[in-house]
Amino acid sequence: MPAAINIPQVVSAQAASSNVISLSGMCGAQDNFLLAIFWSTTSTGPVGPGSGFTYNGVQLSQFIVANALDLKSIAYIYYMANPPVGGAYTLQASCFSNFDGAALGFIPIAGVNTSNSYKSPNGNPYQTVATSVANNNGAISWINPAQASAKDLYIAVCGNGCTSQSSGSGQSLLWTQTNIGSGYSVSADQIPGANAGSFTWANSGSVTATAWDAIELLIPGMVPFSSYAIDEQMEF
Repeated sequence: MPAAINIPQVVSAQAASSNVISLSGMCGAQDNFLLAIFWSTTSTGPVGPGSGFTYNGVQLSQFIVANALDLKSIAYIYYMANPPVGGAYTLQASCFSNFDGAALGFIPIAGVNTSNSYKSPNGNPYQTVATSVANNNGAISWINPAQASAKDLYIAVCGNGCTSQSSGSGQSLLWTQTNIGSGYSVSADQIPGANAGSFTWANSGSVTATAWDAIELLIPGMVPFSSYAIDEQMEF
């Protein structure tokens, strides 16, 4: 089955002048994977949740992190395979120091191949990062579009230089938070299937920073059971 986001259960939140941000989110019966996106900014340097990132009191695993080149904002993606389902539980990021503003996103997904090597946080082919101080228009492209199949899913997030969903064929907005802290914004988007996986976010002129940070992931879907049966028949 293809990896598919449980859109009705996607939620996000923002907070300012604190070291904690949380929300209530629920995974459905078919959801076997949870992505949690955290973004924060400070005037002195970014802060992260470290080991204080939990869902229903259970620690999530860090997937990937990206610092904006001005070193004032940071984006993290955490994950949990086979999260608890059927109830609304608290997703919480507790940081080691205060942030000026932060955003938190909850994305439950069904049909994810949880045995895939995407779990490795370093040097694997299922993630890419882009940062810039050149402008407020965030952009990121997948390194090798041929890696994706129709059962897979691209997910990307951009902080600072974005005020709306990414443009491009097949793309749709998952969540966005605007006017965070002193006016920052964060958006997360998806591209299903084997499209090119290129995201571009435009700003409306209200973004207060010229730097941005973006992360893109390729989430692998499950190979249909019937395909295994066909392969076995062909071997004999």
